[in-house]
Amino acid sequence: MRDTLAASGYDVHHVDSEDGKIEVYAMKNGRKLSLCLDDALNIMKTKED
Repeated sequence: MRDTLAASGYDVHHVDSEDGKIEVYAMKNGRKLSLCLDDALNIMKTKED
């Protein structure tokens, strides 16, 4: 998963799993982001922190 996100330009800092969803905390283009992924690692929601 980290390699897949890194290939899309994300610098992954932390990964957490809750209620069947994967939460990823990462940086991209100088922005701190929280990503919510489904089981197939598709980004369902992005929030800028």
